[in-house]
Amino acid sequence: MSSLPSSQSHLKEIHQLLYNFLWDGKGDKIKRSVILNEYKDGGLRMLDIRSFNHALKSKWVKKYLDDNNQAKWKLLFDFLLKQHEGKLLLTGNLKQADVAGLNIQDSFIKEVIEVWSNLIHEENPTHFGNAPIWYDSLIRIENRPIFYSDWSRAGVNQAKDLLDQKFDFLKYKDFKTRRKVDTTFLRYYGVVSVLAKLKKSFQDQATMNSGDQLTRSQKLLSSSSFCNEAYKLIVKGITSSPDKSQSKWIATAKITKTS
Repeated sequence: MSSLPSSQSHLKEIHQLLYNFLWDGKGDKIKRSVILNEYKDGGLRMLDIRSFNHALKSKWVKKYLDDNNQAKWKLLFDFLLKQHEGKLLLTGNLKQADVAGLNIQDSFIKEVIEVWSNLIHEENPTHFGNAPIWYDSLIRIENRPIFYSDWSRAGVNQAKDLLDQKFDFLKYKDFKTRRKVDTTFLRYYGVVSVLAKLKKSFQDQATMNSGDQLTRSQKLLSSSSFCNEAYKLIVKGITSSPDKSQSKWIATAKITKTS
């Protein structure tokens, strides 16, 4: 399941078989979004097969980004993602909706990137200095995420690479001198203006420049139980609380809650 493009019809069939088994084919007794919860949250820790499949797919990203992994299949990823600098693409902050604009032809690799983007995208990051510039859906020019390969080769990949010691943006001339990048005034200030809007959302310099705040993807990639953590993150986005139904039962039975 992890090494082939997903068959949605097969996943749907397996999904239904699991619930038919759970309820003996007599229909659901509890909302599926509730039953996925942990026991302590009113659920039964029911397996969501689609989320499980996505967690397995996302493991390919961890293997690809691991420099100690010398598997030959990585050459295929390198080749198919060459124009996007594969590792930068996968350490960015893309929304799943922006993956379509990358024009990736291989259906399996496209699915892996879509799954990964859905898993790690942060709409409200807490680490401006560490924010990726490339393939970040929050940093858009002409309504699309950006990637300038010449800047990246010069070591410009994160927001902090455009900042001076006072945490202000480098002047155009200083940027060209320090980074040795031959770029135009308009291109530089186009990037800076977009980053400046993002910078305003941070409340203080300590938060903006904190080097110990990891992105969601960095935290996940450093986990020793990657698939388990990935699955929990995915399921968290589709579960719901049983509070409403519990309140209805309490009201119907006229039960008084005790603390």
